[in-house]
Amino acid sequence: SICYDNLGFSVIGIGYIHAINTLIARECHPQKNLEEVFLIVYEAKKRAESAPGVGSKVTDLSIITQEGIIQFPREQIDKVDEIYKMWIDHKTEWKNELGKLIEKVSKEQGENN
Repeated sequence: SICYDNLGFSVIGIGYIHAINTLIARECHPQKNLEEVFLIVYEAKKRAESAPGVGSKVTDLSIITQEGIIQFPREQIDKVDEIYKMWIDHKTEWKNELGKLIEKVSKEQGENN
C-alpha cells in the first residue's frame, strides 16, 4: 500500500487522468477548506466523465470525517450541481449554500441513524 497523506488525495478508475489533472490544477491540498475541496472533487469527477467508459448517469458523493461519513442522497446531487455552477461563476453565495446543504444532509442522516 501507498500513503497519500502528504499529497492529500489519490484517484482510481478509468477517468483518473482527468480527475488528477483537475485536482492538481485546482491546487487541492489538505489545508483547503472542506467546501472548496468538496467542489474540486466534484469537478474532478465531472471531468473524469469525459473519459471513455466512465459513467455520468450516477454520482455518489460522501464526506469522510473523523466523526463519521456523510453520504449525499442522490436527490441532493442536483443541488450540488447548482452550487458547483455558482462556484465556477465566482458567485460568493456558493460557500454559504454548500455549508447549509452539508449541514442539512448531515443532520438528516443523524436523525435516520
